[in-house]
Amino acid sequence: MRSGLYRVLANIAFITGANLFGRLLNLVLHAALGRFFGPEGLGGYATAIAIAGYFIFMADFGMSPRIVREGAITPEKLDEEYANALGFKIGMGAVSLAILILVVRLLPYEDSAIELIFLLGLASIVRSFSYLNESVCRARERLDLEGAIGLLNAALFVGGTLVLFYLGYSVRAVGWVSLGAASVQLVVSVLCARRFVSIRVKLPPWLRLGRAALPYATTSLSILAFAQVDVLIVSMIESQGFVGRYVSVSRLLLVAGTFGALAGAGVLPTASRLYGRSDPARFDALVNEALRFALLIGGMAALGLAFISRPVMGLIYGEQFVDLYPLLRAGSIYVLFKFPVSVLAMVLTSIGRQGSRARATLIGFASTVVLVLALTPYWGLAGTVGAMVGSEFIFMSCLC
Repeated sequence: MRSGLYRVLANIAFITGANLFGRLLNLVLHAALGRFFGPEGLGGYATAIAIAGYFIFMADFGMSPRIVREGAITPEKLDEEYANALGFKIGMGAVSLAILILVVRLLPYEDSAIELIFLLGLASIVRSFSYLNESVCRARERLDLEGAIGLLNAALFVGGTLVLFYLGYSVRAVGWVSLGAASVQLVVSVLCARRFVSIRVKLPPWLRLGRAALPYATTSLSILAFAQVDVLIVSMIESQGFVGRYVSVSRLLLVAGTFGALAGAGVLPTASRLYGRSDPARFDALVNEALRFALLIGGMAALGLAFISRPVMGLIYGEQFVDLYPLLRAGSIYVLFKFPVSVLAMVLTSIGRQGSRARATLIGFASTVVLVLALTPYWGLAGTVGAMVGSEFIFMSCLC
């Protein structure tokens, strides 16, 4: 029990530290966009990244989260699972690229926006292959390697973009830097995955593998849509300046909620292994210990965010955003909901009830759409932030 708990805490520390630092680097990017280009520039980037993010799902189709659980339960089959998954992803990557080309031809945006969406979408497809390699490391409970890979990508992406902004380049520079950083991330992730599996492809991509990954794909799509649909809907009914002001608040809440999501991710491989090989009492003890640890950090994050809401808005985004601090303070309750959501979702995945998690996520997605459309026209930014908090509460209730 002690070794299992130690491994869980070590994994949480590695993945939380690396990914939180990566999120902070991306927050620096948002701050630079706000300061260099104002709410319009920040809103335009947020809209483009929201669209491009869906291509990660298309290319991956649930392969990465599936291989984490399957590899943790039966590590002797990890090599074969990886070869099958890589073959499937190559096929899905080609389909995703074709859809991306079609989408950018149909979107009613300016040429500069179309170029940014295409580059970010292409980078997302490349990055999805890195996620499969990182999932191999996660399945073998080496989250330190996964965290290092993600941190490298974030550092290259944000650092390169800031340099180009300083040299006077436009927002479109983000797309080129993202594609370059994703390519480096792919190479490094392959080198790390080779420590545990043979890098080989098994063709043709069997449809049965797609059916097996469908619950994971549904969950991945729902989580992605859950995280991005608010930005997409707001961009359709409000100006890019409005989107930029909303993103300045919501992304700070998401960064604070990162602790909970990453804690759940750190527990998942060990919890899956213990559920498949140990007695229920040991599994329950592990979940309870992880929950206490997550709630402790979560409570501190929520209180801290509410306390520093005013200075943090001015420090990060500048004076033109500081008037939004009351929305950040009120929205800090989102962080309180995020931690039990992450733990409950982890439990459902580790015990093989991915379908239940997927259904709950779909309900959360639907509630986001309804709440944003219902509250934003009448309450403005306050309504949109309220929709974000309310949908997370509904999601938590469905997971219980």
